[in-house]
Amino acid sequence: MRRFKSAQIFAGVLLVSALVIAPGISAGANPSYSDPEASSVLRIATGSPYELGLMDALIEPFEEKYGCRVEVTRAGSGASLNLGRKGDVDLVLVHAPEEERKFVADGYGLNRTYIMYNDFVIVGPKDDPAGIRGTTDAAKAYTRIALAESLFFSRGDNSGTHRKEMSIWEEASITPTGDWYKVTNDFMGATLKSASNNQGYFMTDRSTYIKVKGNTDLEILCEGNPGLVNRYSAIAVNPKKHPGVNYDLAKTFIRYIISPEGQAIIRDFGKGEYGEPLYYPAISEGVTFTGLFEREVVLSVDYLRELGKREAPVMMVGYHKGYIGPFTYTGVPLKKAMLAAGYTGTRGVQTSPEDIIIVTGEDGYSVALSWGEVMNQISGMDIILAYEKDGKSLPSYEGPVRLIVPGDYYCNRYVKGVVKVEAVALHPNLH
Repeated sequence: MRRFKSAQIFAGVLLVSALVIAPGISAGANPSYSDPEASSVLRIATGSPYELGLMDALIEPFEEKYGCRVEVTRAGSGASLNLGRKGDVDLVLVHAPEEERKFVADGYGLNRTYIMYNDFVIVGPKDDPAGIRGTTDAAKAYTRIALAESLFFSRGDNSGTHRKEMSIWEEASITPTGDWYKVTNDFMGATLKSASNNQGYFMTDRSTYIKVKGNTDLEILCEGNPGLVNRYSAIAVNPKKHPGVNYDLAKTFIRYIISPEGQAIIRDFGKGEYGEPLYYPAISEGVTFTGLFEREVVLSVDYLRELGKREAPVMMVGYHKGYIGPFTYTGVPLKKAMLAAGYTGTRGVQTSPEDIIIVTGEDGYSVALSWGEVMNQISGMDIILAYEKDGKSLPSYEGPVRLIVPGDYYCNRYVKGVVKVEAVALHPNLH
């Protein structure tokens, strides 16, 4: 493993190996970021992404690119959020949606960004004494396990996995107690190993199971329910709560992890060793940029948000309703998004005004713009890829991204639900 700060945290208990704490950073203390060395340190708390090695894959190129050092504290989601509340880390990577929302609402977190997902599965012995094989209903599976009093293992550590487990017990109207219900107060891999050694049931994330399935007798018995999708978010700690945190570097890491580079690392992680990915990137919900680009890329909606913010006041004309509005759309200039995606142009970015930019929506509707139009403002305003309307995310019938062309009162060149931006040469022989 890399030179991370080694820590194990269960329900707020911190066990730190003093041998590997980075110089200038003491456990439980906020470093001063007026110190040049401290300003180049980013402290992250997370659980399974650390255990499975994803953090290694993400951090090495980040450190090289930005000339910084990243320290990771291994902690479940509940403990990671507690570290953020105390200002002991700069950034958390967690998968506990309700607790994440509270963390932000209470003023401790900023820039909450969806970065990736996997899913939960329920594993158990091959002979399946509780008879849950083949069910996709996790609450029904838990009910059968409880009625049979079959051995079940719980992390019990306030992690995102434990929170999800408890929500399923609640859905089943069961309070799990008794000798059959074993609480480990341990991490995912260790609890899965305990369940395997004792031939019990356990709800694990699929990523951990993929990694250890060659060393376990347990099989996946319940899977496939949309409610078992496990989404991860990155959240920066609010410097107004803790002035000592490295907020700027935390924001930089969030931008990096949702950039095409970071999302590609997530997409490919595990494929070489296990034949399948351990996580799936958030860019599955985004805009594809293709054609005259360095390569085809998908920019997530969150990444578009990070790229920039321009407001466009819009008054529309309905064919039968007259004027509609005004509305205020907020988004990133299309030219900025294209440059971030690696637009090259037929003859270079500055000398290809004749290139055609085709913007397509999920309903198949397309409009064509010249690069000259995109590059220059119309009536003093940029053409934008909007992600907000009147301060809120776009309604489902418009978004998640909509093309807004200033001055087009009849909306003929507005595109709802933008899914693709394609750059092509007006004169192919020039390319």
